[in-house]
Amino acid sequence: MRSLRFPRIAMAPVFAIGLALGLSDEPARAGEAAPPSRVAFEAGKAHRRAGAVREALVELRRASQLVGADRELAIRIHYELARTSIDRREFAQAMTECRVLGLKPGGKALGHACAAEANLLRRRASEALEEIKRAQALEPRLYEAKVAEGRARLLELRDKDAEALLREAITLAGSQPATEAWLALADLHALFGRTEAALADSREALKADGGSPDARYRIGRLLPPGPEALSHLEAALVGRPSFGEALARLAEVQIALGQLEAARGSAQRALKGDPSDASMRVVVGRVALAEGKADVAQLEAKAALSILPNLAAAKLLAADAYVKQREIDLAIESYQVAFGLDRSDPAPLIRASDACRAQGRETTARAFAERATRDFPEWGPAWVALGDAFVAQKDATQAKAAYEQALKVKGLSDAADVRRRIEKLTASPRTL
Repeated sequence: MRSLRFPRIAMAPVFAIGLALGLSDEPARAGEAAPPSRVAFEAGKAHRRAGAVREALVELRRASQLVGADRELAIRIHYELARTSIDRREFAQAMTECRVLGLKPGGKALGHACAAEANLLRRRASEALEEIKRAQALEPRLYEAKVAEGRARLLELRDKDAEALLREAITLAGSQPATEAWLALADLHALFGRTEAALADSREALKADGGSPDARYRIGRLLPPGPEALSHLEAALVGRPSFGEALARLAEVQIALGQLEAARGSAQRALKGDPSDASMRVVVGRVALAEGKADVAQLEAKAALSILPNLAAAKLLAADAYVKQREIDLAIESYQVAFGLDRSDPAPLIRASDACRAQGRETTARAFAERATRDFPEWGPAWVALGDAFVAQKDATQAKAAYEQALKVKGLSDAADVRRRIEKLTASPRTL
């Protein structure tokens, strides 16, 4: 299935409809008007891309009524309907559309690949793989089936197999953009902490489809806060104004850049878009904390945990708010819980170390920092936290060694500051 290739980011669903004729996968011959079924199909795809689900369904259903004897277009229409339901995480409706797709002449293999994608919504890798097997028995080189297979293997944490399958999918894409395969590869690398590789994959996805809000969002999520991240996230939101995850990340970047008023607006838009999403509550709390409103941040953390009790980000927010409230014991407990809920994130350990050091608990600060460096030896901020803990304990030799190690690994936002710390220790180690 080919996706729309926008010459620039779609400005809004209504504008996308105006572009639909010129963006057809198979444009009409010169001087001929595109048939109404294809116009409706292209409009439906543009609406789905822009996050306007209701409008997408209206156009796609109209296209299915008008399609007539065009078998290939009928297959594409029902696949797009299924993908719309998958976007909304509506498993039953997606499966219905996949079954309808499978009954269309020539649509059986894609119908099974579609069902595999639907099963991945429920994280059912084994059921997805059964559908993939059926699809590949009919069409061994089906791009959509290979992408789904890669995602299924990733659910099983078979990262090497998943990566090989997704790279094979890219080769199978042929002339169509392999955007989804590149994005799935980016998700794989991000999951295993390979940030640079994930960023490169996301840029390839954007190269394949220059208007992809999903590619723009991933780049903005993976980049450190700064003008480039801001630019990609804003572009993602031009293409999909209701993109909640992009709004949440945009708020985080704006907080880091000191743009608190803009961050508040982004966070409120994110929460308005989906009040039941616990992650959106967390980002609103992050803005409140940045504004010095620890009590409000605590309320948002509690609201998020009432929706999703095991959300690590909410526990981390609560811990940071406790620090501002000078409740160090409660903060330590929350940091420990946050790390227990998500052991892929070093932030709770590093922030716990910093908080303990600020409260004069040097031994505890060092213990958290040592755990951070042990679990995340390639993460520079963990080594900086350990160096700071050694400074607090007046151990210049160990502090210098920790700072030097921080410069050898990744993740530092200000390497120059770490070098200055080393120079200070070298020049006057006894002044600690």
